[in-house]
Amino acid sequence: MCNRLLFVTIVVAVALGQTPAPRKTSKPFVAKDYPAEKFRISKNEYALGEITVRVINVKNLGYVEHKDTPHYCSAWVEVMKREQLVKRFYYEDIEPVGFSFGAFVPKLQPGSEFVAIVKEGDYDGRLLLVNREGETVDLPGGFYFVTADKKYIISEYASDDSEPGLTVFDLTNQRIVLQPKDTPEIGSWYSDESGYFFMEYERPGHAQRLDLDNQRLVKIRVNANDLRNATKVRYDFDPRKKQDCVSAQH
Repeated sequence: MCNRLLFVTIVVAVALGQTPAPRKTSKPFVAKDYPAEKFRISKNEYALGEITVRVINVKNLGYVEHKDTPHYCSAWVEVMKREQLVKRFYYEDIEPVGFSFGAFVPKLQPGSEFVAIVKEGDYDGRLLLVNREGETVDLPGGFYFVTADKKYIISEYASDDSEPGLTVFDLTNQRIVLQPKDTPEIGSWYSDESGYFFMEYERPGHAQRLDLDNQRLVKIRVNANDLRNATKVRYDFDPRKKQDCVSAQH
């Protein structure tokens, strides 16, 4: 994988419905606060049974003299059950560092039981997974892919070098199964007949295999023939290629 600010380490396990507090206060969105000559509003809703997930991005169009937020982008993710607000995530002023920035709705969603939203920017990528009950898990995120059997989502944390993270989430049982310690920087992911492994960045031949049966990473050595017989994994969501501060699926 190309050089980027992406690292991996442990974070505190987060159970469904027990999410870290969103940044700043949970300010509601009020459209009149963002006049069209200075801001672009992007607002979309996504249904999952009785649940609706509303994603709003507000982008500053370049009025740097404007004293109020956002200087770049504000984002809201609201979870509604029928007409009742269940949860609101508010990101007051997302700093455009690293890759694309804003709250994104990936076109490739992780199955039919969740709506996934990825927040990028601030060197603090998040993956929000909302289930059919309106419960939300807030994971370190930024990049992700779903395993071929649709059982697990592999989420990499887009961060700076002091806050890396890798999370494996069981989509069937709706729980975190792996957040490994002291994992080296990830290069590219591959799949082969034994499962998934990643190459350690700038360490040729060094790799780590994802052992989902035992919920661990295993160090392995990989040669050129092994790579020829493996398939490179493409991310279902890659923040390097997105339009900033837009809530439409892409």
